[in-house]
Order: sequence, then structure tokens, then C-alpha cells
Amino acid sequence: MSFPTVLVTRPQGQNEALCAGVKALGLEPREMPLLVIEALQTLSYEAQQALEQLASFSHLIFVSANAVRVGMDRINQRWSELPAELSCYCVGAASAGLLQSYGVTAAYPLEAMTSEGLLALPGLANSHGERVLIVKGEGGREHLQQQLQARGAAVTTLPVYRRLPFWYTDVELQQLLGEPRPLAMLVNSGESLHNMVSLLNRGAAQGGLDSLLVVPGQRVAGLAGELGFTNIEVAGNATDGAMLEALAQRLAGEVKSGRNR
Repeated sequence: MSFPTVLVTRPQGQNEALCAGVKALGLEPREMPLLVIEALQTLSYEAQQALEQLASFSHLIFVSANAVRVGMDRINQRWSELPAELSCYCVGAASAGLLQSYGVTAAYPLEAMTSEGLLALPGLANSHGERVLIVKGEGGREHLQQQLQARGAAVTTLPVYRRLPFWYTDVELQQLLGEPRPLAMLVNSGESLHNMVSLLNRGAAQGGLDSLLVVPGQRVAGLAGELGFTNIEVAGNATDGAMLEALAQRLAGEVKSGRNR
């Protein structure tokens, strides 16, 4: 017996828990990483100086679980433990749990697990004149840095990894995106969304913009609309639980509507 399939698109090596959640909903996960996370082998001079001078910062922010994994490995090469006066922050509960495994306690937003949520935390509200170090990947949004600078903070960024598009052959794309077409796609970031569109535009995988797309938050939903997606469900945040909840609620609503016809 075959079950409807759901594309699970987190970076390579990070889909196991989400696939298990999809199976628990009675659906068949189809793993399709859209990005590869690659640790930077060489840091910029500014980044190396930031690591050396870590004790001079008041706040340390990790913008993602990937920033925690790669960033803490870098930090631990120089520091046996974080400076005692350094306040730590991260974007959500998963990142906080990961930091805890390194012996680090971090504050994080309980609901809006985004840059905006981080900016609303009390510890960052009065950062005028204080030094802030943001651990992140290359590129990405600059909203957090810009808003902290507007508050008068001295912000340094520490890029420790890069995101690379995952490559698929035409045959692989046909297997992943062809008939029977997936019931839904779970896409957790704007960058992943851009890569998905690039793959959908390939000859072997045309179509798919009308498939159910689950995204984390209104910002990514707005981008999805601009890119041509027409069937969008917005999750509360990018966590596995929120993405699965949004998918389940949408499918339950469709079943209920079908019964009422």
C-alpha cells in the first residue's frame, strides 16, 4: 500500500526527525535536501580577531542550529569555556538544547523564532555601547545586525559556514518531483526556496508551483508568492514541530471540507 508523499528539504544530514514526524502523520517522507552546510576552513582576519577577543564582547548570538554546531567547534578550539560575563542568545529551543550540550545556557524567543524575536528579548533591548558578536553563515539576512547597530551596539559578525545548493541530475529530479507528484513540500528558508524554484524550472521537473508548500513564517511566505507558488501554508516558525503542525492542520482542513461537500 502506498501513501501520499511529502518532500522534506532540510540541509543534508538534518532530515531524520522531520521524516519521522511525517511518517507519524501517516504520510511517506521523500528526502530532498536543498542545501549543503559546509564549514569554512579559513576564517577572515576580522573573524579570527573576534574569536581571540571573545571576552571583550557583552553578547554572543547564534542565528541557527548550524551556527551553534560549527561556531561552538570553532570557539572551543580557542576557549575551554565561554567568558563568564558573556550573555548568549539563540533563535529557538532546538538551538538552545544544542548549546546546552556544550555546557552553554542561552536565552531565546519562545514564539517568534526569528531575528525579530531575538531583537525583542530583554537582554538585547539596551545594547547601546555594547559589543555584540553574531555567529552565522556567509550571506543571509542583515536585519539583526542592522537593528542592533541602530540601537547603538557595536556589532561584529562571525561567519563560520556556507550554504551550497544541493545538485540533482534530471533523472533524480524526475524521481523526486515526477508522478506521482508529492502531496506537499516542507521548505524551511528563503534560500532553500530559491533553490527549489531553480530545480522546478529544470526541464525534467517542470511544474510544482501549485503543490502545497509549507513555509516558516510570513516573510518566507511572501517570498514564495513572489516566486510563483500558489498554495502556501504558513507555519509558526521553522522548527520540526511547527512545520508538522501546519501540515497536519492544513490536511485535516481539506479532509473536513471534502466531507462537508
